[in-house]
Amino acid sequence: MKKKILLVDDDKNIRDLYEFLLEKAGEFIIRHATDGHEAFRIFDEFHPDLILLDVMMPRLDGLQVLKKLRQSNPDVIIVINTAHADVKKNMISWTAHAIIEKTMLPGEVIATIKRLLSEADDQK
Repeated sequence: MKKKILLVDDDKNIRDLYEFLLEKAGEFIIRHATDGHEAFRIFDEFHPDLILLDVMMPRLDGLQVLKKLRQSNPDVIIVINTAHADVKKNMISWTAHAIIEKTMLPGEVIATIKRLLSEADDQK
């Protein structure tokens, strides 16, 4: 069964790149959101297995989204995807399952996502 992934990023180029890579892998159903508010709306109807979450976004940033999701949905897998390595200094970021940098090679991003989903399946 295909896993559901919610991409949350305000940068269309990043969304398009990750959507292409994930669709090419053939194992995922992908939806995307352009900001934190839209992410919550889509989350409630889509029920993703994993969220790939940008940090720097308008209106509601990724760390605020992460904090709210942890309070209401502690079991969802959240991967922070950021261009800002200093995000690790914020304790809220520590509640994410992984933090990946946007400079990471695409194959490494896909491998990280697959590993996290596999680990979650193994724990069920």
